[in-house]
Amino acid sequence: MNIDLSSSFTLTFALAVIILMLKPGPFMMTCMTLALEGRWRSIVAFWSGYGIMRTGTYFFLLLTLSLLPTGFGILFLFLKAFASLMLITMGIKGLQTAMDLEADKVSSKALQKKLQPKNFLHNFTLGALIQVSNPYDYVFVLVVIPSIFARTAFTVADITSINIIVWIVDIIVNCAYILPILYFQKKIYSPQLLKRVKYVTSIMLILIGLYIFSTMFFRDALIEAQLLSST
Repeated sequence: MNIDLSSSFTLTFALAVIILMLKPGPFMMTCMTLALEGRWRSIVAFWSGYGIMRTGTYFFLLLTLSLLPTGFGILFLFLKAFASLMLITMGIKGLQTAMDLEADKVSSKALQKKLQPKNFLHNFTLGALIQVSNPYDYVFVLVVIPSIFARTAFTVADITSINIIVWIVDIIVNCAYILPILYFQKKIYSPQLLKRVKYVTSIMLILIGLYIFSTMFFRDALIEAQLLSST
């Protein structure tokens, strides 16, 4: 059964993607700093490498996950529990570090030194390598996505739909961060604004984690896990 883009599962997934992308981290801080310097070509190369590699990662991991035997209903409950724990942990960690963005700034500066102003291929490759080395992406694909959609089997059409949602959100969120900075340069940059954004997104991550945890006890989830009779 293909993913219904109008379903509540899809809306929950889109919301999770939006909140995760709004949360400023080393990748976003790097893009924002490059925007302050007016290096839009480096941003495009870096961002493209990250996004294209992410698309390939989604296809590879979700198609591999689909090879699992059917009938493992209890696996859904495990995935939901793990996903909720991960999101709540990320939210709490985000709240703890919201007052101190120095760690992200240090990672950002390290990436900037590796980015070469006139070498598209180098910057593209660096973006791809950053994606490959991001453990949260693997956990998100293998745990959060299956738990939200309540399945471990995904068709190529399903994964394409998921990637389309991710790309749309990615473009909107990144443009919302980067374009104003490119246009206004340092006039619009505010560390206080980033702190507020990190607070809000961290709280939202905790709320999504709690919501996913609560769905473990919904009747459909218990039937799927064969812990409750459908009759």
